[in-house]
Amino acid sequence: EYDLVAKDVEFLSKNPQLLKETDTLYHGSRKPIEELSPDMISLGSQNLYGTGFYTTMSKGAANTYKRGKDGKLYKVIEKNPDAPSLNLETTPATFAKEVLGEMFPDSQLRGMSLRKGIDEFRAESGEWGMPAHEVIDIVDNIFDKAYEQGYKSVTHYGGMLSKSKPHTVKIFLHPATDIKKLKETKKRISL
Repeated sequence: EYDLVAKDVEFLSKNPQLLKETDTLYHGSRKPIEELSPDMISLGSQNLYGTGFYTTMSKGAANTYKRGKDGKLYKVIEKNPDAPSLNLETTPATFAKEVLGEMFPDSQLRGMSLRKGIDEFRAESGEWGMPAHEVIDIVDNIFDKAYEQGYKSVTHYGGMLSKSKPHTVKIFLHPATDIKKLKETKKRISL
């Protein structure tokens, strides 16, 4: 079994708001979103944790992504807010043993969170000469397994790497299927 490492416990004890789920999620976009479609999932290809539609419970953090004059801030409304979300901080890396087990021994996987396993894999992949798109494909394979098991999204705590204000990030793996609508201040998109 995986136990949160002291660093994670310390981070969460300093940021207890991260453990509280809210019904409000935001997405900042550089340009207007006309519709959510299955092919837009590739928009997340430059993100740390694979492809998907990235949202946050922090309006301020989402607002930083709406760069430029065409940028928009959306409130995201889920179709099923009670659907389980795979939490990268509290899920053991052994969840992805089929993928990460090729790089790390079982004893190491048992001692780390899924987030740490993915982070270490991503860091070491450059030394192995693995292209970024292959790293994303491997992370996506982990999340495809989660989706097949009923997880409609993946959750992690943002702000740890960027040293910005901590916030909860929720990545929708199939946004066209699992997001009901996006609301922008003067415009609403029903899906």
